[in-house]
Amino acid sequence: MKRTTRCAILALLVTFLCDCRLETVQQDPNRAVSDANQFLKALYFDGRFSEAQDLADPELRHATTPAVLREIAEKATQQKGALKTLKADSYLMTPGRTMELFYIGTYEKGTLYHRLVLSGDASSGYKVSGVWFQPEPYPEQALRRKFAKEILVE
Repeated sequence: MKRTTRCAILALLVTFLCDCRLETVQQDPNRAVSDANQFLKALYFDGRFSEAQDLADPELRHATTPAVLREIAEKATQQKGALKTLKADSYLMTPGRTMELFYIGTYEKGTLYHRLVLSGDASSGYKVSGVWFQPEPYPEQALRRKFAKEILVE
């Protein structure tokens, strides 16, 4: 038996013995936006901060409180006035069970750009694990894709 064949067989055997396996994750940006929009509606439009916290993933739920979420919403209002519209702009597939969504918020006094990190997948759904905003657009990235149609938080 050739040395390369023996090495290949040995490598396969070690892989099986170590119980190594590849996990494939199905991602669906439209499902992610739908789930994220529930969180954003509770946070920015309805002022239901406890509900927004319930819609977050476990890490964010433990790291924050409804009062902190209220501060996030109030800070946006202080900077730009009342929120008029919030629409999904683009998404970025990231490794594993995460995805980033980018939103554009139109306010009385200007625009804020929102970035959310979500954890989950197409079959089990998505939970928000991070939320940020800033007055300038987030940098473009080669793998970031625009949504084909306008998706508003309603």
